[in-house]
Amino acid sequence: MPAANAAELLRRNGTAPPVRDRPALRFDDLVWTHRDFLNESARWANLFLSRRRPGRPFHIGVLLDNIPEYLFAFGGAALAGAAIVGVNHTRRGVHLLHDVEHTGCQLVITEPRHAELIDPVRQRLGVSVLTVGDDLEPALGAAGAGDPGLEPAPATHWGLIFTSGTSDAPKAVICSQQRVMVSGARMAIIMGLSAQDVGYVSMPLFHANSVLVGWAPALVVGASVGLARRFSASRWLDDVRRYRATYFNYVGKPLSYILAVPERPDDRDNTLRVAFWQRGGTRCRRGVQLPVRRRGDRHLRRHRGRGRHHPHRRLPAGVCGPCPTRREGRR
Repeated sequence: MPAANAAELLRRNGTAPPVRDRPALRFDDLVWTHRDFLNESARWANLFLSRRRPGRPFHIGVLLDNIPEYLFAFGGAALAGAAIVGVNHTRRGVHLLHDVEHTGCQLVITEPRHAELIDPVRQRLGVSVLTVGDDLEPALGAAGAGDPGLEPAPATHWGLIFTSGTSDAPKAVICSQQRVMVSGARMAIIMGLSAQDVGYVSMPLFHANSVLVGWAPALVVGASVGLARRFSASRWLDDVRRYRATYFNYVGKPLSYILAVPERPDDRDNTLRVAFWQRGGTRCRRGVQLPVRRRGDRHLRRHRGRGRHHPHRRLPAGVCGPCPTRREGRR
């Protein structure tokens, strides 16, 4: 593992030169260094610890788009030994209520744009709900800013990530600190990442792909990620350029939507070099290669994984890369 636990990894990134002064997180025009991220994580850890109910699972529900507070919550959970429950904002009413109750959340973090989801079930949740831009900041201020100094075990649950629910009701999949860190280390090797790389995370953070493939590799190597609140094919290239992203992750067909956007003469003007694609399920076979449409003079190297929630399975060796002469299709 890259560290004894996720708390140690955050502390190392946030205190050791030169990583501590490098960007860790970008959102629009805002930038947080690894030192900043550690400090924010400590505030969130203290908030979680102050709201903890003994004798119950230490689970924190997060109903947010891809905004910085989502990753601050993950950082706080790492330092506090808590688990983040990624609440899917496509769930509503009794289904949303079930997801929060079933996972035993002690606290829910949300934002104003999701009030229409929370308000109908707020009184039935039975737990506190804090809202970004409203009562969350006073609660963080009251909890204190210092690192709590805890050392969670590697097996400590760090996330509960729901399956997509395409064939049955969504199920919460346990991700320990060890699993997230090991997955991040493996993905960093597969994609050839270093501290100079920048990830572009536009898939929702309540899915495993964004956490294990988008954010975790950057955390492990001391790199940075740029967040998109939500995926948009029309804004994708502008975001990539703004963040100077070198890799991105996706599930399903987003690349098809991106390539459906009309080409522009300056498409080649970007820093991307690699993507990791997961379709999920057993339909993904080893050794699959598909050519990626050429945009300008640049080719995108694409890796394909096997399972949405099984990052420890053996990954295929097939690489989609500069192969414009190959006939499109499976081999």
